[in-house]
Amino acid sequence: MTELLVSNFSETLKELAAEASEIKVLIAFLTEGGLDWLPLEKYPVSKFIAGLNLCITTPEALGMLKDGGAKVSVFSNAKPLFHPKAIYFKTPQGEFLVVGSNNLTSAGSKTNIELSLKVRRNKESETAFFDFHKRYESLSNSDRCFEPNEKFFEEYQAMHISELDTNRFNSKEHGVRRKQILVTNVDPKELSSLGDYIREIAKEFPGLDRKASTKIADHRLKVMNESEFFPFLKKIIHSCGGETMKVESTLNIGGNWRIAPLIEVLDEIHEPWEKAKSLGRLAMQIHFSDDFQSVSISAVFQYTTDTKNKSGDISKPIEIRINKLMSQIKGYLGDATEMQDHFKVFRYKDFFLWAQPLLSYEHSINNLPSDEEFCREIESMIRALNELMLIV
Repeated sequence: MTELLVSNFSETLKELAAEASEIKVLIAFLTEGGLDWLPLEKYPVSKFIAGLNLCITTPEALGMLKDGGAKVSVFSNAKPLFHPKAIYFKTPQGEFLVVGSNNLTSAGSKTNIELSLKVRRNKESETAFFDFHKRYESLSNSDRCFEPNEKFFEEYQAMHISELDTNRFNSKEHGVRRKQILVTNVDPKELSSLGDYIREIAKEFPGLDRKASTKIADHRLKVMNESEFFPFLKKIIHSCGGETMKVESTLNIGGNWRIAPLIEVLDEIHEPWEKAKSLGRLAMQIHFSDDFQSVSISAVFQYTTDTKNKSGDISKPIEIRINKLMSQIKGYLGDATEMQDHFKVFRYKDFFLWAQPLLSYEHSINNLPSDEEFCREIESMIRALNELMLIV
């Protein structure tokens, strides 16, 4: 018997768990809100392997399971991505597999639009069950899979989730290996002030000569960008966004190429340039208002139009993707503004590049936050990008 689970995922898990004598879980993302289906008395018969990618799995969920007697392992986030969603139940009524798109998070198990299959073990499905157990054991014995120990929890629980770089987890040592630096632990006094640099751009960039022959290679803004701001921004992104994120901070003027500072973060593996010409691509940008009186940190949707299209009107495929993204991230960052007006990033030959901010932190130039708050906002946008890229 095979059943499609549309809106009854959590209820089905609860029914199966109530009489289960054995439960095995392979799950990419795990939070406390995604464990409502599992009775406390069933923790001792449960085995979990949870992923650490994107830092979505919470230490509270892992600790709750472990304290309750479940066997808990975590899978480090070295490539390839750990992304399974499969749960096995052995009950008096038979054996069952639930496999599909649902993660064990509150949204994944209750409110997201997801699909999973509930499969009962019989002659036709026997091979699938055999392969699941084989795969579970293989992953369990992997060098990347380890049981979180006290040191792991001390580190994992001591830091806000936005500060985690899961590449630090070393499965060989069953502990934590730190990278060179954690941005939110850096004393801003040791670095250039983000706020001061943003204010300098807002004050000086609008008045720079934009003739095609103009060169600003030796201008102090350009020097500051290359020597201080860009390395600082790159350090933030690599600490919270992993190695796939490419950082650009460019101050150029002249011709039609750069009419504003270009400060952005891209994942060109998942959102390549070609995507901007067809379905649009996601990026993070730090961008200024036209009058340079405010600055925003945004998760933006970039797309191109022919230069004849001076309004930036979008094509149907791009409209569909934007609407799908917005329906999924409604309220995602409660303190961020959603869906600001689009703006032109630059013109090149026969096309314009536009940006549609989906989520934004906006600040007045005269009332900028501290460097620590800037870092938190940038990290929040990078985490948002990582999750939005999973929505196709």
